[in-house]
Amino acid sequence: MNHSELLAVLKTKVSEVKEIPPPPVPENLPAHELKPYRDPHLYVTCPPEKWLALAEVIKQDERLDCDFLVMATAVDYAKTTATETTRIDAVYHFYSFKHKHKLVVKV
Repeated sequence: MNHSELLAVLKTKVSEVKEIPPPPVPENLPAHELKPYRDPHLYVTCPPEKWLALAEVIKQDERLDCDFLVMATAVDYAKTTATETTRIDAVYHFYSFKHKHKLVVKV
């Protein structure tokens, strides 16, 4: 499945899921630095209150069947402003042995 198909499956149960686009490649870089610096997997973001519903889809939907948690980590945004409510994001990396695809979810 391609990224748009994977995203469509995720949105069947959790419509708030959004794809995180790859960062732009800056201009005037040396040739060896022009490739993207992140893996070509699907990266999505999910609101915390919808995380359990999304986790069920990731594990139980046969089209995804992500049966392996590669890594769980977090990002701490230490320099938050008074108006920001989010300080820590959890980041989960999943893999499907059956379908050979990877998925990264930021909550």
